[in-house]
Parts: sequence; C-alpha cells; structure tokens
Amino acid sequence: MANIFARRIFRVALVMIITAGLARAQPYQSQPSTIQEQQRLALEVVDGWVTFLDEKPKVFVTLNKQSAVEFLRFTKVHLGQVVEVVIDGRVTLSPRIMEPIAGGSFWIGYFATVEEANSMLRKLITHKSQLAIRSMAPNSN
Repeated sequence: MANIFARRIFRVALVMIITAGLARAQPYQSQPSTIQEQQRLALEVVDGWVTFLDEKPKVFVTLNKQSAVEFLRFTKVHLGQVVEVVIDGRVTLSPRIMEPIAGGSFWIGYFATVEEANSMLRKLITHKSQLAIRSMAPNSN
C-alpha cells in the first residue's frame, strides 16, 4: 500500500514538474526564411576556340586552374538551377546546370559572326573583357 502511495506522489510530482517546465518554455517561433543571395563568380580565361553549332559561331573557353576549381564548386552547389553566363555585364547564356562541370572548359554563347566570336575570345584571353557566372534568384528557376 505504501508502495502504491509513493508511486502516486511520484506521478503527481512528475506531472507538476513537466507542467511547470512547459509553462516557462517559450512558444515556438519560426525563424524568418533567408532568401539565398545571388552569387557571382568572376572567371579567368586562359584559352579558347570558336566552333559552329546550328550554323552559328559558338565560343568555348578554358579557365585557369583556380577558376576551374571554383567553377566546379559553383556548378556542384547550383546543380539543377538556371545560372547566367555574363560577359562585361551582359547575359550571353542562361543554362540549367545538369551536372557538375569539371575540367574548366565550357561554351559561353552564340555570336552573330565568326569575327565577333574571335574578337570576344581575344578580349577574354587578354582580360580586356570579364567573364562571370552568377546564380539567379531562387524564384526565377
């Protein structure tokens, strides 16, 4: 009988402790969601070539080692997302990253003429023009 009485006192005390703890607990407040900021990555071109696709000149570039590593990391982070290839502030291409891009070579867009494509390639290699890739706002994918 004493054992049953002790158990009841224990249960009551336990319920009181839990209730007191819940009364002091702060109500759950969801944290405001943080909007992922747009990321921009400047890339350094060391080589490239012009080729044709669909009868239009297309420029392929090769990045230096550091840019290639950073570009691979960027494409891993933004897998499945649409990004923008930007030259001198102008978007030339908006591809969806379907797989990480290793090796540091990729194409940067179509050009109206072979001369325009070669000129842009020379400017990128001599750093007279700047190549960058940037993520797009999350709601634009």
